[in-house]
Amino acid sequence: MKVKGTQIEARSWLSAASVLTLIGLLWLMAGPRVDVVAFAGSSVRVEDALLAAALVVVIARWRVVRPLITGRGGIGVVTCVSLVAAGVGVASGTVRLAPSILYAIRPFEYWAVFPLVLLLLARGGRAAETALLRVLAVATVAHTLVAMAQFLFGFNIGFSAFSLERGAGLTNGPYELGAIMAMLVCFWLSERRLVLTMFAGAGLLMSLSRVSIIGVIVGLAVMGLAYALRRGSSPVVRRPSPRPESVVALTVAAVAVVLALPMIASQLIVPAVDRTQSTSISDSWSAGRQLAAITPRSDNSDQYAATAYDAIGDTVLDNVTSGDASNEVRFYRWNLLLNELTRSPERLALGLGPSFAGPSVDGAYLRIAVESGLVGIGVWLFMFRGWVRRSPPWFVGAAASLFVGAVFIDLFYAERPMLFLWMLLALAVHRSANRKDPTR
Repeated sequence: MKVKGTQIEARSWLSAASVLTLIGLLWLMAGPRVDVVAFAGSSVRVEDALLAAALVVVIARWRVVRPLITGRGGIGVVTCVSLVAAGVGVASGTVRLAPSILYAIRPFEYWAVFPLVLLLLARGGRAAETALLRVLAVATVAHTLVAMAQFLFGFNIGFSAFSLERGAGLTNGPYELGAIMAMLVCFWLSERRLVLTMFAGAGLLMSLSRVSIIGVIVGLAVMGLAYALRRGSSPVVRRPSPRPESVVALTVAAVAVVLALPMIASQLIVPAVDRTQSTSISDSWSAGRQLAAITPRSDNSDQYAATAYDAIGDTVLDNVTSGDASNEVRFYRWNLLLNELTRSPERLALGLGPSFAGPSVDGAYLRIAVESGLVGIGVWLFMFRGWVRRSPPWFVGAAASLFVGAVFIDLFYAERPMLFLWMLLALAVHRSANRKDPTR
């Protein structure tokens, strides 16, 4: 009777709650960003409500969820350290209370997707996994098709202000699209879903995200090395023979690529390569450092925002000397933040408080250090270890691409890239658990 009851519960969960969960996940991956109310210099959006609902479900089923996330913890420690840093920052006057708390809990908010997807997979079994893969496939194709309309044909659609300059897909910017597609290239390649791999690769190139292009190269190399180091493993998942419709789709895609190769080369590959080669790290760093050296120091987040954001046109954009405005702005802000961070041992230990650096540091690791100091770096490294520990090679490669991208982008604080990462991690953990216990 117990087994029968479990089967009935699983079927019920698949027919109702799992469908709602998958719809919510698809909205989080590709849906519009709808503001509900302004709050603490930012806004509360529909996505926040969906993530809050996910957290409620997780708490309600905590007894089931807790064993599933064993060995992949760390987010609680990260959040606690961030909240402590926020308290210290508020007490010292470097940050204000509301925005600091908002920034402190942001990574925890995104994390809610991880246990929710694990619960979905545990309750729904193979049917839920198949449905999740289809949702990921829909999101991959949707982002790339929208990026194609933006980048190749000049349609101003999507949610990004850059949609006419670089492909952004249905994300908040090209940097998000590049990071997401770099991870999906690793995942779909491991699944031997070559058409989807091509879609993800095209989306990555149309983003013109230099660091994500480098990141996917590193990720694929790490993935291949991880497979090679595991005895008895193959660099691809053993799957049944391809279905006829898959062969037809791949053949049509290959023919289309060949026919469109001149356009692809001139409008996609060449711009991506040129943008990657245009990076001038040393010159941009020197220019940014010189400007920061003559800029008055900031005692709090408001003063820093006035200097690093409000006056950025007068101080940097109108006086670019390195030929690389993007990196010159980035390194100017980096040097401003480093100057403030190193003013005292206390700041170096616990940072200046979440929200001090504003919406864009253009470097996730520096943001962590600025907001929660060396202590914060330590607990984030602890969580990173949990992400990749005992994970399959494809996830290690996907995570590596994200880690590379995070050097120059605030990826750990970007909603959609982190949601994709947590979903992929949940899938990796679920599959690993099933291999250890075939009866699950």
